[in-house]
Amino acid sequence: MDTLYLNYENYLIGATNDIGMQNFFGAEPGGANQQRAVSCIKYALEEVLGWDMEECIQKFDSYILSLMKLERLADFIEYPDEVEPRDTRYILSLMYPKRVHLNLRQLVIEVYDRVLNHESHFPKEYFSGPNGFFRYCICLQYLITNYHPVESIDELYQFLMSNDGSRFLMEYRLKVPADHLEIDLLDCVHEITDHDENSSLYYGYYQFLRELGKANAAS
Repeated sequence: MDTLYLNYENYLIGATNDIGMQNFFGAEPGGANQQRAVSCIKYALEEVLGWDMEECIQKFDSYILSLMKLERLADFIEYPDEVEPRDTRYILSLMYPKRVHLNLRQLVIEVYDRVLNHESHFPKEYFSGPNGFFRYCICLQYLITNYHPVESIDELYQFLMSNDGSRFLMEYRLKVPADHLEIDLLDCVHEITDHDENSSLYYGYYQFLRELGKANAAS
């Protein structure tokens, strides 16, 4: 038996004060530490509790995490920005990736819904970098679809480039991060409409109009 499992069992029954840090490579989450932690959590559920996969999926929650003294193991896991630390749903997706699937798009929308409902703020640097741009596009598409439906790509570009569009983005909490990180709304629209055969045509047209407007303003 893996010494980590033995150390964990001793920790569970109170024979030791920790899970055996010598089983890990420092205190940082992710990498090999994450693999070891997930393996031990799976051992605790399947071997100590005797649950099968479906029982784990149905019953594993924050209460079981605490009851089985799995919090320290859970802290070795690196969580995406869309989930809270020690999120059991995410842990299950690591344990049973073929059975538990977390949809990134849906996770981003859940974050945005919490922001819109004033339950939280966007995580720090949430829209930074390539992944951040993808998250922003998901939020923008969700916002337009649910709060300001349009009938064409042309209408979408016109609206977002207008003063009304600017006020709309401010109201729904997407203008400030776009301005702060210099996210190009034209690039976003091009991304979320790339399934349409005319997407690139409209993208080029509105880029031209924007540059023309800048030139006229400068003259």
